[in-house]
Amino acid sequence: MGVPQGGFEVIYLHGFTPLWGLVDLSPFVTKVDCYLRLTQLPYELVPFSMASFTAAPKGKLPYITDGHERIADSSFIIDYLKRKYGDPLDAKLDPVQRAIGYAMKRMIEENLYWVIVAERWRDTRAAVENYPVLAGQPEEFVKAVVDNMLGELRGHGMGRHTTDEIESVGRSDLNALSDFVGEKPYLLGSEPTSYDATAYSFVAHTIQPDYDSRIKKFINTLPNLTGYWERLSSRLYNA
Repeated sequence: MGVPQGGFEVIYLHGFTPLWGLVDLSPFVTKVDCYLRLTQLPYELVPFSMASFTAAPKGKLPYITDGHERIADSSFIIDYLKRKYGDPLDAKLDPVQRAIGYAMKRMIEENLYWVIVAERWRDTRAAVENYPVLAGQPEEFVKAVVDNMLGELRGHGMGRHTTDEIESVGRSDLNALSDFVGEKPYLLGSEPTSYDATAYSFVAHTIQPDYDSRIKKFINTLPNLTGYWERLSSRLYNA
């Protein structure tokens, strides 16, 4: 749970379940969790249940419940929280910084994400072997979930590439992120912003899983990204 602040109701973040030492098996749930911790808004992480999932406004996780409001999609959730509770992380950013942060966020969420999906669902099947929400489910249900993910992967276009090609894409994204972070402690400077919620989540979801991954091996050759992960992990999750 985040650190409470006076005068705020508890926000409920609906996710899946912890895995591999991560707060949630979804990088998008982890992203929102990271943002809530950075802003110190009071919240509780609600684990997966069919009741919670059925109530999801867009049929996907994460979503938040804030009083009578239910907001879906990690980016829309953060936009909503900024409007309602203020914007302590990004208020001082100039237009160029915002543009760069937005571009890096899009690269990570719309491209690197699908590299992770390909590794988890197609090339290693780590998702099928490790995801608690699939454990004990009928074979037909598991097959339907896998087929749906592989269909989305192919529909995006990443699933049409070979394993070697997908590794090349992932390396390019991580190199770009590493080059931009450089020696800075956080994505855009000396203090974290909302864009670090995305960057940290996806770096963590690349480093922490215990399955054999080409992209995991590669990110461990980029010491500034492993240092970035350690820095935010210590600040947010190991305090």
